[in-house]
Amino acid sequence: YFDDKDSFMSEYQNEPLSREGTSFGDYKTFEIEPTVQSITVGIDPALGKAKGDYFAITILKYDGKRFYATVKMYKIKATLMIDKIISLYIELLKFGVPIKIAIETVQFQEFFKDTLDEKCKSIGLHLPIVPLKNTINKELRIDGISPIVNNHTILVDKKSLIFIDELDT
Repeated sequence: YFDDKDSFMSEYQNEPLSREGTSFGDYKTFEIEPTVQSITVGIDPALGKAKGDYFAITILKYDGKRFYATVKMYKIKATLMIDKIISLYIELLKFGVPIKIAIETVQFQEFFKDTLDEKCKSIGLHLPIVPLKNTINKELRIDGISPIVNNHTILVDKKSLIFIDELDT
């Protein structure tokens, strides 16, 4: 039995885990959401293969001072994610604030965006989708957000367990 994740990773997994020296070593979590002014949903589609990347959905709520990130990560087929995204959007509408949905559109991801958009239109729903065509490699993009995570401009939802595990490792 280990008292903390660092001990478990160091002793049992033989992978020392220390926040010191990592890109996101000083992130902070939150439990209670503030009153928000806007919401941006970031979608990073993946094919859902067991050994592939996670299909990630980040809900970024802004209160005028800080961002509050809830990150949901899935290993399921992209086609099954369409209904989850539609349900999420309908749930977020209750906040009564502007919502923007950003989707990475490189390779198959553009097809996913178009399929999501067509499904929404077929049920009379308009999603405010903004396509993102990233030209900078992923490592540089990740390093670019680490300062605003480490200075607590972005807080991470305590329930975003898979994402927190990725931040820690």
